[in-house]
Amino acid sequence: MNQVDVSSLKQWVLNQQISIDVRSPGEFSQGHLPGAINAPILNDEERALIGKCYKDRGQEAAIALGHKIVSGDNKEAKLQLWKELLGQHPEALLMCFRGGQRSQITQKWLQEVGLHRPLIQGGYKACRQFLLDFLNDYCTQNQFVVISGPTGSAKTHFLNDISGFWPVLDLEAYANHRGSAFGKMDQPQPQQAVFENQLLFSMLRNDHFEFPFAVEDESRMIGKSVQPDLFFATLRASPVILLQVPIEQRTENTFYDYILQTALAKPQSQNHEGQIVFTKYKTALMNIQKKLGGLRTQQIMQMLEDSEKLWLENRNLESNKVWIQALLLDYYDPLYIGSFEKRQPQVLYKGSYQDAIRFLEEIKSKKREAPVKAKASRA
Repeated sequence: MNQVDVSSLKQWVLNQQISIDVRSPGEFSQGHLPGAINAPILNDEERALIGKCYKDRGQEAAIALGHKIVSGDNKEAKLQLWKELLGQHPEALLMCFRGGQRSQITQKWLQEVGLHRPLIQGGYKACRQFLLDFLNDYCTQNQFVVISGPTGSAKTHFLNDISGFWPVLDLEAYANHRGSAFGKMDQPQPQQAVFENQLLFSMLRNDHFEFPFAVEDESRMIGKSVQPDLFFATLRASPVILLQVPIEQRTENTFYDYILQTALAKPQSQNHEGQIVFTKYKTALMNIQKKLGGLRTQQIMQMLEDSEKLWLENRNLESNKVWIQALLLDYYDPLYIGSFEKRQPQVLYKGSYQDAIRFLEEIKSKKREAPVKAKASRA
């Protein structure tokens, strides 16, 4: 059987080479490589039947049942899908969980119709272990540059602005969550392994840079996504660039992300669409009541309800700045200040948003010495 070794994974990432993953949809949803396409040889129900047969009657019986299930029209439909996918992605690799029966059978059937593609030796399991080993290797040899600052400092936007000349890791993008109590997005968050794989693919893709990754200063949990232990320990031990942004600008930044980028700012939004946004924020407010305090929670809830009423009456948005600023000052700032003082990280630079960008630009252009150096990249 034509196979490729998982040690080539870094090169696949750099080449943006995709994999056709023939595991069941349930397996795929729990963990897959970024860019992989799920084209299962067995659906979840079929896999469960074969698993039960294997348990009751052994391997040979299970294999026989599998061939019986995936035969006739069922086989032809799946073969047609794989052929179409390879027509679109002729360099794709084949993958199952361990590089065993499912990917081997897929490969054999494709060869019978003149399509020859290698399978990944060891499958998804081997790829996953390769990524975890890479993470361990990187984090035991390197530091990050952590972009820090109180909530509303536009740290994610900062990463976007420097990404043209500096390697960045956008944890919130991988987690599909803004990293705050109010940061839940419309689409669900990925499973934990999918979140980690997105992060690790980004690290592999940019591991050739001579400068350390810039990472936003995040809590261990970003919504339900959890930073890998060693990654988070490295982040917490790394020096920071501290963005100093006035409260007025932080309010505007938060207003942009949490109001102007929602249905509330769309000209044709229906009342129920806006009410969904306000309901989400009111729920988030109640979730932090214990830390915020009962009285202040009631006061900010009233501000939220007033803003909702004004929006329903005349699509007023400006009133939302009142409750946003109250939350920044009374909830987020005390949390941030307490955490920062407890950690006492090394501060590489502190200054305005634009001055911090210029600081990194000067390092990039060799006008400043790099304060943190990454080790030589690993092949």
